Amino acid sequence: MARAIKEECEGELAVAMPILEDALAALDTIKEADITYIRKLGNPPGAIKLVMEVGLLESWAYSSADSLTCQRASA
Repeated sequence: MARAIKEECEGELAVAMPILEDALAALDTIKEADITYIRKLGNPPGAIKLVMEVGLLESWAYSSADSLTCQRASA
C-alpha cells in the first residue's frame, strides 16, 4: 500500500517539477522595471494580479519544498 502511494506521488511529482522549474525560470526574467511599472498601475488588471500571486505562491512552495528536502536529508 505504502509503495503504491509513493509511486503515485513520485509520478505526479515527475510531471509537476518541470512545470515548476519552467515557472521559476520565467520569474527570473522579471526585471525591476517590470515591477516598477506594475506598482505604478495602482490597481493592476486581474490577470496581472493573478500572475503575480501565482509567482509568489510558486516561489514560496519551492522554498518550502526545498527546506523540507533539507530537513529530511539531515534526519
